[in-house]
Amino acid sequence: MFLLLIYVATLMPGVPPTDSGELILAAWSGGVAHAPGFPLYTALGWLWSHLLPFGRVAWRLNLLSAVCGALAGGLTYALARNTLRRTERTTEAVTTNTILAAAIGALALGLGRTVWSWATVAEVYTLTLAIAAAILLLVIASGGAPSGGRGSRGAGAAKNRKTQKEEKRTIHLAPRSTLSAPRSALIISAAFLFGLGLGGHLTSIALLAPAIAFWLTVQRGWRFWISRTALLAALALIAGAGIYLYLPVRAAADPLLNWGRPDTWQRFWWHVTAKQYRVSLLSAPVWPQVLFAARLWWTQFGPLGLALLFIGAWRMLRSQRALFVMLALIILFSTLYAWAYVIEDDGDAYYLPAFLAGAVWVAWGARAILSLELITLRKPVRSLAPFVLVALIAGSALVMNWGACNRRGDTLPEDYVRDTFAEISPGGLLLTRDWQLMAPALYLQQIEGLRPDLTVIDTELLRRGWYFDLLHKLYPDLMTSVAAEERAFLALRDAWERGDIPDADPRIAQLQSTYVALIDAFMARTASAGRPVHVGPNRGAEPLRNATLNGQPDMEPGIGASWQWLPVGLSFRAVTVGAEAPAPSPLAWRIAAFNKVRPTAPERKIQATRADMATLHGLVQANAGNLTGAEVDWRMALAIEPAHAAATELLTRLNAGR
Repeated sequence: MFLLLIYVATLMPGVPPTDSGELILAAWSGGVAHAPGFPLYTALGWLWSHLLPFGRVAWRLNLLSAVCGALAGGLTYALARNTLRRTERTTEAVTTNTILAAAIGALALGLGRTVWSWATVAEVYTLTLAIAAAILLLVIASGGAPSGGRGSRGAGAAKNRKTQKEEKRTIHLAPRSTLSAPRSALIISAAFLFGLGLGGHLTSIALLAPAIAFWLTVQRGWRFWISRTALLAALALIAGAGIYLYLPVRAAADPLLNWGRPDTWQRFWWHVTAKQYRVSLLSAPVWPQVLFAARLWWTQFGPLGLALLFIGAWRMLRSQRALFVMLALIILFSTLYAWAYVIEDDGDAYYLPAFLAGAVWVAWGARAILSLELITLRKPVRSLAPFVLVALIAGSALVMNWGACNRRGDTLPEDYVRDTFAEISPGGLLLTRDWQLMAPALYLQQIEGLRPDLTVIDTELLRRGWYFDLLHKLYPDLMTSVAAEERAFLALRDAWERGDIPDADPRIAQLQSTYVALIDAFMARTASAGRPVHVGPNRGAEPLRNATLNGQPDMEPGIGASWQWLPVGLSFRAVTVGAEAPAPSPLAWRIAAFNKVRPTAPERKIQATRADMATLHGLVQANAGNLTGAEVDWRMALAIEPAHAAATELLTRLNAGR
């Protein structure tokens, strides 16, 4: 409950950045989200968002993440306590220490920066974390009581008569497992949750498999894998993974958002295996990933938590070696995959299973500290010492992470969309490559009805055949007007997707030319209807582009070559070549939220884009002779991003010339 209160107090009020807008739309509309589809999240999100009778839809899905995050904390407490009780002796003091130590492990996980940050926004990660904790709890509980200390080979190993007597004595001294169901039932239940969890975040759950296989082999022996329990567990896993049938069923119903259109076996396989994202595998050097991982562990657990983690890992290695190896395997495989699959904005989420394992070690370290004989302290102080440790863990995490994780006043993604839309005249066309604009716009337009008169097209998604289905639903008249260009492009695009056009084939150049022709057709048909045409910037993570400062929008070569482009704020408006450009209007942006929250990694892209475009707008003002307006724009750029080099230089030149 404590974690839930913290998460709700810091919950984001509207649509979050990056994929959240698209995920919310998929959940609310019963659609298909981006690969691998996340069927469990979208199905649960649909139920949650429609049953909850209050709040904006985005807030409801943010709240779902908070609830799942708090549930993950509770399950982590149960998991840590279960592992600690495997070596516990039934005395009141030891039991109290175990309870407090498990609570410390759960708090270290839940108040860590990575977990906390994902518990305040609509995403799949806290749901997956809760399922992972439940799976590990069931699997470890299925092992029963331990067989001994150092060098133990587990219950499945051959034992001599002396070892068996020692095990009986250990079992007699240790309490029963916190889960009293038959061991086979626990394994089968864990297998079902494993299959179901694959529909939350496939990779994070799948990477638990080596650790689970190791544990079951040690505890049950190699013969377990040909047992009746193993067969039933396999069937339960398949049944749980049946959640993926949601994808072809919903795709066949043709929902509004039908990403990948997985209604055939081939498209279903491509979608589930995330074919389009495989280019991110092994795409970055390892050393930066090592440094990134080190920073994540530091902000997740802090210095005190890390100290307890190392102590706990050492204690577990000495007394429960199989359990130690199991948790170490989770950390190893999660980390290796995170290093291999480098993706912007949510790369930290791939460490969540590792942090779950680390939280158990924190609990073991806390129990080791709490078990020390504090003979030099008086009894009242000695009694309070355990609670002081709990307060230190919680307090240090709150102090360290509150500023970074408090999203209560965070409206940056939503303000970005609203400000961009406000600068476009009725009926306008906006072409963009910026996912930080497009994903929140999907939510705001399709669920909240913001500016339904605008046509918003993601030019990168045009490379995917399914996206045309969405465009035909949203903008049928425009798509009818470009039917010839669409057919020419899709004929080549579909052949390329099937693998019929290799990279060296001359038709690759033809594919690109038809892509450019299609986008030019969008602009030409819109302009011929008397409606404005705009192109948005795409700053991304790169430094300010010289082309942007020269008034060139971020488009591929050849697109919009017959137009000149006028920056009007957060986009460029197409103007006929040679026509007199209208005077720029003053910027009226919502930037107050930058003073309320610490921007996340994707929001820093929004921050950079705003600062870039304010700087460019000031240049236009200066070229028109309005130096006062230019100064206002450059000061706004610095108010958004104080270290913006171009704005600083231009303002310095302006002041020096006076």
